[in-house]
Amino acid sequence: MKRTANDGSFKKGNVPYNKGTNISSRKHHTRKGVQGFLKRAVLMIAQDGSVVREFESVAECQKYLGLKDRHSISYAIKKQQLCAGHKLLYEDDWSPLGDYRWRPTIGRNIDGSLKKGHPWSSLYNSRMSEEMKEKRRKASSEQSKRMADDPNSKWGKGVQKPILCITTGIRYESIKQASSQLNIPANYISAAILRFGTTKGLKFRNI
Repeated sequence: MKRTANDGSFKKGNVPYNKGTNISSRKHHTRKGVQGFLKRAVLMIAQDGSVVREFESVAECQKYLGLKDRHSISYAIKKQQLCAGHKLLYEDDWSPLGDYRWRPTIGRNIDGSLKKGHPWSSLYNSRMSEEMKEKRRKASSEQSKRMADDPNSKWGKGVQKPILCITTGIRYESIKQASSQLNIPANYISAAILRFGTTKGLKFRNI
């Protein structure tokens, strides 16, 4: 019998291709004789970048953290966000050359929710007077102009920011420089950094 990409229903002579899989990595799909949900080991990273705990699957990590939905773990790994106050990473994405140090987000609780009185809180903004809103708007505008005029500032549109190729350990002063030297489109590199993935077999991160 052959495999076809269909809506999951069985047809005569066909078997649904990877029916129900939640793995997006190409190397998992090409494993011969493997079909359906595939386990991916998960690592828990400490603030200094070291691995403090290993899980055989997302389900095991979900049970340890006491979460109701395992998709929050997959989403946090994909978006490089904290999940229940912990940084998680797929084991097959880990590299000995990588720098995985992190620090808790200021103004947020361990579960990621906003602390009481946080400026981004909707309750805080609703109680703010119009005079205070105008004052904050002017202060923000002045700060933006001051940072844009500072030659040593990395803030603003078009400012070159250095990146590091984790795979080779080479530092580049900008995505444009890495693109020209490696002959890889700049949008490929920036997309790989955002999704914490690879492009052309190379992994990058911002410095």
